[in-house]
Amino acid sequence: MFDDMFKMRYRKIPFAIFERDLNTAPTEKQLTTALHNHREVELLIIRSGEAFFSVNGRRYLAREGELVLISPYYPHSIQFCDDGNFSDACICFDLALLGDDHLQEDLESGRLVVTPIISGERASELRQYVDGALRTFQDQKDGWVLEVTGYMMLLFGKLKAGGYLPTNLSFDREKDFCCKVIRYIEKHFHEPITSKDVAESLFLNNCYFCRTFKKHFSQTFSQYLCFFRLEKSRAMLMTTEKSVAAIGEAAGFQNDSYYIKMFHLTYGETPGEYRRLYREGKLLDIKSF
Repeated sequence: MFDDMFKMRYRKIPFAIFERDLNTAPTEKQLTTALHNHREVELLIIRSGEAFFSVNGRRYLAREGELVLISPYYPHSIQFCDDGNFSDACICFDLALLGDDHLQEDLESGRLVVTPIISGERASELRQYVDGALRTFQDQKDGWVLEVTGYMMLLFGKLKAGGYLPTNLSFDREKDFCCKVIRYIEKHFHEPITSKDVAESLFLNNCYFCRTFKKHFSQTFSQYLCFFRLEKSRAMLMTTEKSVAAIGEAAGFQNDSYYIKMFHLTYGETPGEYRRLYREGKLLDIKSF
């Protein structure tokens, strides 16, 4: 799925963390991130500030101290406030970590859903397990795998007991417009696809498809596809030895100059410079949603 680079950070268990601080990272700031989904659960603690989260077509305002939880396959994005005051900690993990096959199947199939926003005293209570998992994963002392797993099992036990994993009767990822579009792009992004190609695959009129796409993704199809390809190329820059030209082509860009130009506009560096900074450990540890 789009933006699954968190898997690069798995260490012994399917669990990855990210921390973002827009207060100290103005060059990395993007006010809106692209709509995407993945099979793993995503969980965020809002450290400071506030931001709007779009989760499965609904918009939520998340504030300091609150927890944001995103169900498997739910399309989601984030819009930061333009004052730049925002920081959070994010966990992405595979539900297999919990060792509960029934719970995993219920959540991944959409029969159950995690409550998107938890606030107040309940959020404070649950944060102890999230903070514990974050701290333990970062320290990685002897026994850290068991501790992280234990914290996440306790967290989901409390979520279940507290009614934060309700039965869901509306979401069907096999029929959901956003899921189908993202799945098609994921499969064909390296090809010269157009909105008409995707519309035809969904048996939709192209004009209707473009209107519906703009409504759900808050940008045009071409804008989204370009960013999708840039993110795929960014992952290849960090994980392969391919040349910049070869990476641009593999990501679906037909013109090297255009690829380099759009990469620079989006990330503030050329692809080659971005790769160099990454290898020197000079890039900030920020998840791109």
